[in-house]
Amino acid sequence: MPMADANMISAASPIWVVIFARIFLKEPLKSFDIINVFVTLLGILFIIRPPFIFGYDPLFEFDNQYYIAGVIVFFGSVLFQSNVYIMLRMLKGVHFSVTLSIFGLIGMLESAVFMFALGDGCIPACGEDRLMMVGVGLLSFLAQILLTVSLQLEEAGKVSIMRKAGDILFAFLFQILIFNELPGMWSIIGASLVSLTVLISSTKKIVDNLPEDHAIKQKYLACFYKKETPDENSLKLQSLSEKCS
Repeated sequence: MPMADANMISAASPIWVVIFARIFLKEPLKSFDIINVFVTLLGILFIIRPPFIFGYDPLFEFDNQYYIAGVIVFFGSVLFQSNVYIMLRMLKGVHFSVTLSIFGLIGMLESAVFMFALGDGCIPACGEDRLMMVGVGLLSFLAQILLTVSLQLEEAGKVSIMRKAGDILFAFLFQILIFNELPGMWSIIGASLVSLTVLISSTKKIVDNLPEDHAIKQKYLACFYKKETPDENSLKLQSLSEKCS
């Protein structure tokens, strides 16, 4: 299947994380979070421009059998990846060094099994390639540490959205600064939408941590942060007592 189609399926992982977080972690599913997910996906859609929406290259040979098999396999990997966020969130009481030690041990064993099952292992002959492989390993390990710690501090749904948006934004920066490739119009629109979701999510997190009597909550965002009156609280307590009885 085309790489753009695969990237688009992978971009849907925040939706599954939000759904699984609601089912297994009982995290609140607010309308703001749902809108944020779909705006992020819309931005990624403009950036990737998957062929099944924007049309296939005339030179592309479409094989229906292998395409369906690829979609099923890749969709399964997205579901597994989404559940990693949920399990890491469940393990928030465990120190990240313990989680990463088990993660690295199992990954090493799985890699060894696949290496011996699929072919002989080899070491790159070029010294530069070896250094780059070591760099990939170090950066990946550091990224996994930061991901594990972030899931100990924040809800799984929000972390998945921010990570997917960050992947897109950093890819754009590297494309421009390192490879000197300027994005097209659709890519700029998509990147703007993704940047907007990151900005709104960050701003909302800051506002949520403000005191309830702060001017921003009381004057400018009063419709979003409605303060409950004593009568409303008493009605809620009364309804809860009735349910318990």
